[in-house]
Amino acid sequence: MVTKSPMVPVPFWLYYFNIGDIDAAAKRVKAGGGQILNGPIEVPDGSWIVQCTDPQGAMFALVGKRSYSAIVFFEPVASRDPSDARFGLRKRPVE
Repeated sequence: MVTKSPMVPVPFWLYYFNIGDIDAAAKRVKAGGGQILNGPIEVPDGSWIVQCTDPQGAMFALVGKRSYSAIVFFEPVASRDPSDARFGLRKRPVE
């Protein structure tokens, strides 16, 4: 059992809605006047969770898959200058 955070004044139920694409749904929340409180956070089964509020302040959560998986990469270069190194983030479709 998780202990209630001091920032939360009273206990409450948090409803989770299953969606297909967590990133697209988070954008729709923002576009509709809602706010992202926490996330996206990956959970052990590979799903992602975003905790949100609607424009009136009611809390809810979304759970779903990401439309891509990120790959962090490093490309070594033949240089003594560290600023020549290439780091980045590539997106690839989830299979």
